[in-house]
Amino acid sequence: MMRWKTEDGERRMEDGERRMENGEWRMENEGWRTENGERRMEDGERRMENGGWKAKDDEWRMENGGWRTKEHAST
Repeated sequence: MMRWKTEDGERRMEDGERRMENGEWRMENEGWRTENGERRMEDGERRMENGGWKAKDDEWRMENGGWRTKEHAST
């Protein structure tokens, strides 16, 4: 599965993902994917598998441009 390790301590997959030492996956063009299925972007936001974004302030920003706060994120 793990094919090789780069000089800066990353483990790089054949499909272009890089596994970081901190347990996260760095995507070549999609930011970060954590082990629990979230994606976190370079700017600190996390992209969720359902297409929404979790920002630093715990609000959800959806792909359609709307906002959903954590109080309404249970759907």
